[in-house]
Amino acid sequence: MKILIEIWGNYKAWKEVTYTYNNESITSSTTLPLLYKTIKPDNTIVIVADTLIENEVTQLQGTQYVYEDLKNIVEQNTKLFITQTFKKYNQVSPATVSVTVTPAMGSFTHTQFLNNPDNFFAFVYNELAKIAVTIDQNTHNKIEIYLDITHGINYMTMMTYRAIKDIAAILAYFFDVTFIALNSDPYVGSGNVKLNINQIEKNQITPQLAIYKYPDNMQFLRVSLNKDIDNKEKANIGISLNHQLKSIAPCYNNFIGNIYAFIGAAYNALPIFIIYFFPDVEQLNTLINKIINLFNNFFQLNCNTNKLCIQQPVDFSPIFITLLQSFLFAELLSKKYNLTQKTQIPISSIQCLMEIFKHSKTNTSRIYRELDKINEINSKQLIKDEYIDYGQLNMNQNYKPDTNVDERNFFAHAGFGYTLIQLKKENNTIFIKPKDETIDNISRIVANNITTGI
Repeated sequence: MKILIEIWGNYKAWKEVTYTYNNESITSSTTLPLLYKTIKPDNTIVIVADTLIENEVTQLQGTQYVYEDLKNIVEQNTKLFITQTFKKYNQVSPATVSVTVTPAMGSFTHTQFLNNPDNFFAFVYNELAKIAVTIDQNTHNKIEIYLDITHGINYMTMMTYRAIKDIAAILAYFFDVTFIALNSDPYVGSGNVKLNINQIEKNQITPQLAIYKYPDNMQFLRVSLNKDIDNKEKANIGISLNHQLKSIAPCYNNFIGNIYAFIGAAYNALPIFIIYFFPDVEQLNTLINKIINLFNNFFQLNCNTNKLCIQQPVDFSPIFITLLQSFLFAELLSKKYNLTQKTQIPISSIQCLMEIFKHSKTNTSRIYRELDKINEINSKQLIKDEYIDYGQLNMNQNYKPDTNVDERNFFAHAGFGYTLIQLKKENNTIFIKPKDETIDNISRIVANNITTGI
């Protein structure tokens, strides 16, 4: 599967030049038709900023509108530009090209946008993650992600790059992922109208979870530090925001602690606890959508000056990115392995998960060593139809039960601690069950082994 992602600035200001890529050339104001023709992507995403409403705002005088109306105008006009561009080359604008309008910042002739670049990053990450989870793992094993930054501007380029690389590293647990970055020769100031599109990066992506843990589990949004918002207004916004966040909290407070335990188990290659702490993916997706909706509801439009001022007085907190990473990883696991949360875990489920650790010989060797020990016990017909402590089966009379969790031993044995889990055999299937009295300590230890973010 091939995915093409384009970052665009103000396309109405672009001039036609002749772009060349892979021995093909097209004269156009944008690289899109050439890259679509040569790469043949299965999915194309064009990312633009809401600041493009600057092009249309004078035509909106005297009309009533809200922020979503402005985004829709930008989206429809960008789609129209894409359609007209493809029409020049007798091509129908492909249905596989979508447009994502993102919250941005800047001051222009008719508009001013007071925002935080971090909101752009969170918004783009969410949109790309939603696309990533739709990739069919049964029909696609290899993914090529092309990022064209030819038309990118300012922070949009770097933050889109960061989001794509992070998402690609999660996809790499499930797919063979290649990342390719493209950029044309410089145009502005060069006088050159014949531009090559250059491959500036090509990498095989290594699986990685770049996750962080944050002290306030429910502070998904926070009041902006923007100096253009006075302190009194910030205080009122803070009261409203905290009230609305608290309305979410009773449903999700314990849920977030479980999310840290789940994603921490994945980060530390603890297959038993990936399954034991596996989240309700629908509930997680619902929480993410609630946060997005709450963020959108805080947009303010002020038309009392010579400019239309669009202000976002709240920002996404970093924990929101951890939620998105957890959702993406959990949804991909669910789709590939039909994984659900279990307190009694068939050993076959753990064996299925081994594929996601194949990039790390250290992790696979450690887990297979523990599975071999269990298989050896099973070969001696020691596993019965009732749960017995793993240590009692392995050490017999020398075993001493203990509810304490030794962190070094826990991680060294991939969570297969003698005093922490129990085994039974039912209908020729071996089941593993973590001991109830150890779960709170394990959850805390796994979550605390995640790096604390700032």
